[in-house]
Formats: sequence, structure tokens, C-alpha cells
Amino acid sequence: MNAHRRCALFLLVTFFAGFSPDPLEAGRKKKKKQAETAEDLQVVACKLPGQIRNLGRRASYVTARRLVRTTAIDCRIRGGEYTAYDRSSYAASLQVWLGEAKAGDAEAQTYVGEIFEKGLTGIPDYTSAVKWYRDAAAQGFTRAQINLANLYEKGLGVPQDSEKALELYRLSAGIDAAIVLDWREEEAALRREMGDLRAELDAVKQELAGARDKLDAAEAELRDLRRQLEKARQAGEDAAALEAAVSQRQEEVDAARVAVERFRQRLSQLSAMESGEIAGPSLSIVEPEVLVTRGPTLVPVPAGTGRLALSGQVTAPAGLAGLTVDGKPSTPDARGFFRAEIAYDAQREILIEARDQRDRKVSVQLVLNPAGTTVGNTAATPPPRAAPPPGKARSTKANPNLHALVIAASGYRHLPALQTAAADGREVARQLEERYGFNVRLLSDPTHFDILFALGDLRDNLKEEDRLIVYYAGHGKIDGRRGYWIGVDGAADDPELWVPNEAITDLVDVIPARHVLVVSDSCYSGTLTGSAVPRLAGSDDLAARLNELNASRSRTVLTSGGLQPVLDSGGGDHSLFAGAFLRVLELNRGVLSGAELHREVSSRVRLRALALGVRQSPAYAPIQHAGHEAGDFVFEPRL
Repeated sequence: MNAHRRCALFLLVTFFAGFSPDPLEAGRKKKKKQAETAEDLQVVACKLPGQIRNLGRRASYVTARRLVRTTAIDCRIRGGEYTAYDRSSYAASLQVWLGEAKAGDAEAQTYVGEIFEKGLTGIPDYTSAVKWYRDAAAQGFTRAQINLANLYEKGLGVPQDSEKALELYRLSAGIDAAIVLDWREEEAALRREMGDLRAELDAVKQELAGARDKLDAAEAELRDLRRQLEKARQAGEDAAALEAAVSQRQEEVDAARVAVERFRQRLSQLSAMESGEIAGPSLSIVEPEVLVTRGPTLVPVPAGTGRLALSGQVTAPAGLAGLTVDGKPSTPDARGFFRAEIAYDAQREILIEARDQRDRKVSVQLVLNPAGTTVGNTAATPPPRAAPPPGKARSTKANPNLHALVIAASGYRHLPALQTAAADGREVARQLEERYGFNVRLLSDPTHFDILFALGDLRDNLKEEDRLIVYYAGHGKIDGRRGYWIGVDGAADDPELWVPNEAITDLVDVIPARHVLVVSDSCYSGTLTGSAVPRLAGSDDLAARLNELNASRSRTVLTSGGLQPVLDSGGGDHSLFAGAFLRVLELNRGVLSGAELHREVSSRVRLRALALGVRQSPAYAPIQHAGHEAGDFVFEPRL
């Protein structure tokens, strides 16, 4: 396996709009000529000139100048005025919005709050941010409500209050009863347990520190023994005793690693419980390759073999109380993976159930169907989708409201080439277009300017009713707290040719599309995420509530990893993440939300990474300061 790591920062990137080749392409080329530098494509506060309006036949007046956020080049074209500013200092932008904010404009108040939250001098001022968010939230401005909820959720600038955060999240979505932040309905009872919880949290922290110290000491001794062994072998001495000592110490190191992982997982669970950011249990099946559905899932299996190897992953942030596979208890490993061997001689059902410490349950029902067996009465299980009848080809017309920008950077001029990025981009583009009906633009080997221009072009060509997915594969960079995407013209020591997170976030923010999902196969992607994604509570009218919630604006990101390098291989002809992403989209036969996509992709990536001896864990979250309100991105195949 090629161990080359893909360090493509998780900066958001967004797609390209229309795709009627003549007028759209001509307009794009014209604007690209007018934009001379990357600064022309940054989002600025623009004061547009007033409009002349008539009052009857004899009187006219000029409206007040309007303050908007748009790109610098668009502002100039529309005759507006703006002040360019250094992104390391938001002082100039603050002065632009402050007057409108003091006059009571909710949008301006929100932007002022975001400037303080980001930090005028690089140091966030959460107290000032809270003040401006509150003023805008009191006027019903959704973006401010979301930002304020995030600060309450994390305890930044205000005392941590998950109940207040929940209230604001529900208020912003407009459907108070539908949204839960994990187990909020049990909040009152759980508060009584907080004393014991915090005591256990402190104890686990100490145990984790002790386990890490033991691991460090064992690893140091193992390294020393290996050096002694190597010297003994080179000298031709009898090394049997040293080999035995190395083997024994390796076992101790392995045991210490298991202990550290166990304490780390428990600490994560307890921390989540303390902050109120905890969800119920979930299950995903990795082998055989199926997607978990809300009813029985039909699994074709070979006839005559009689045994099926089954593996999957269970997650239970509140702690796993029990897991059963086909009626038998199963014990997952430290990462939640479990395995079982299932016997069959005819069609039969397999039930997998998990229960967490809060007695919340989740189950998966599989129907094993040996080849040649007639499918029994499983009304909840749809049969496999039939191919189009002979002579009747499927429609290839794309949905006019679905758009995708696929960015694949592999042929770098000053950095190592990426082996799989080009193939990843081509296959993602093909599947989104052919199977899901997206209008796709594939941007191969773009420069940093090409990336910025493509994002700005989306702002000009998409509409509010559109949905957009942006897929990025390429190199990236992290510098302090800031992350960057790098086009093929970028170099390791030239920040002027990197695309910063803030620029991507700003451009995603001003794109009119209601739902935007950024998928970034890159390292360092955690630098763009915001809070957790609030979910819907289960209810009889869940579908109706989901539709209502999805009327809100969403800006989410699915990343291949967190703040670490990710594999450029490991998925056959694709990267580890891209291989799993493509497989999940291929298996999907119904409506698949972004959260469900993350669950399925993450299980496959983590299991494969474990086999390769590395750690890689995809993440899913709102894009911070990009205007996320509620809802989720949805995939629905047309085949």
C-alpha cells in the first residue's frame, strides 16, 4: 500500500452552477478576465448605489444605499463601494457593519457578532459576540439564533446551558417540538446524576493519564530492547533472551494501548454526557455490503455455503449496555466493531439489537436470501430495483435544481502528485450525474485562482431552490488555527497561493442555494466545523417534520478525517475515504440524509483504516459562520 498521505485541507469548496454551455460559459470567461487577482474574488461588505424610483409622473427619488455581502469583483461591476481588509484583522469590516448594527439592523448585528467571535486581533471576544447575537436573535434573525445557541452549547461567553441552546435551536428551526439535542427529554432526571458524573469524569481523567504514562514507559523500553536486539544480531551473539523480552514487552505495549483507548472512549462518553451533546445508539453493517434501512433489509447470500461472516459497528455515546446478534450476546472492540458468523440453510431473518446506558434501543433486521430462494412475504423490504425494460432507455436529463462541483487536484507543480485524486474526481462526478441526476462540473487540476473563481461563479448562477454538493480532493495545509486548500500552483512555503478557510466559508455563505454540502477528502478538516447537527426526535409525523425542517438553509461538511493526514490510497483505485463514499452512494436505494451518509461511510473507513494500522475517522458538522440554520442534505437516486 502506498502510504502517501493526502493533506488536503478541509476548506470548503463549492460547485458550479448552470451548465448551459453557450451563454453561461461566455459570461464566466468574461468575468474571469475582469477578475485580476484572488482578492477580487473575496467576499466584502459592499455599499450599492441607491436606485432611482418614480412617484407618479412628476416626482422621483433615490433610495438609500444598500449594504450587502458579495465578491469584490461583483461589487465593482454593480457600481458599489467596498474596503478591502487584511483577514488577520477584521477592524475594517467591523467599521462597515457597526453603524447599521447600532441602528438595529439584525443582519448587521449578526455580522458584527461573528467578527467578534472570530477575533479582531486573532483572539475571540465571545462576550461581545453574545451581546450582538442576542440583539439580532431577539428580532427573530435565524442566523443569530444558531450562533448564540452554539455559544451556549459550548459555554463560550456565557455559562454553558444546553437547555438554552436547545431552546434557540428549536426556535431557529420553527418547529419547537421536533428537534432534540440528544436526550433532552431526560434532562431534568439527568441533572441529579451530574455530581456522580463529574466525579467519574475526574477519576477517568486520572486513569487515562496513568495509562498514557505506562504506555509511554513501555514503548520507550520496547525501543531500547529492540536496539539491544539489533546490536546483538549484528554481533552474532545469542539473542534468544532479548527476543523473548521484546515479545513480552510488545504484549505489554499492546495491552497498554487497549487500556488507553478504553479510557479515552469512556472519557469522550462522559464529556459528551456532561455537556449534553450525546445521541442515542446507532448501528451500521459493514459486511455483507448493505445499507441499513428502516425495515427488513434483503441480503442475497450464496446457496450451499451455509455460513455468513457478518461485521458491523455500534456507537453508543452514553455507553453500551448490551449488544445481541441473532439472539446471542456480542462484545464489540474498543472502537465499536463486532463480528459474528451466521448459519443458514434457507431464507431466515437476523435481528441485531443494541441498547445504551439510558435504555435507548436500536435494531437492524436482515433477511438472508440464498440464491435461487423465492423471497418470502417481507412487505417492508422492497425488491432489488429492476433494470429498464429492453428498448426503453432511462432518462439522462439532470434535475435542474441539483448541482455539483467536483474539484480534483493531483498534478501538482511544486508538491508531490496525488495518485488517486484524479480517479476519485472522475468517478464521483460520474455517479452524481448518472445515478443521482446532478448537473456536474468537474474541475481538474485547478490553480488557487480557479478554485476561488468557481466558488464565486456559483454565487452568480445558483438560485434559492437549488441544492449544491462540493467534492474536494487535493493537498492542504494547516498553519496555526487556520486551514487551507492548495491548488496545483501552490508551494509548501508560499501562503499567497493557498486558499484560506475563511474565503471558502464566506463564498459558501453567499451562495443562494438552500442546501450546500461540502465533502472534503482531506486532512486538517476539523478547522471548518461548527457545533453538532441537531436531530429530529422520532415521531409518527417524522417525514412531515423533516420536510418542514429542510425548508431551512443548511451548510454542512463531511470530511475524510479530522486534524490529521488521511490516506491517499487504501480504497482500490481510490483513496480510502473516496472508496467508501462511492460504495455507499452505489448501495443506496432510497432517501439518504447527510447524517446517514456519514454514519455509513465512517464505519467503512474506520474498519479499513484499522486493518491498515492507521487511524482515520470521518466527521460531519455544520460549517461554522456559513449561515447554517437547520435541516440536512438529502440524496435520492433516480435509477
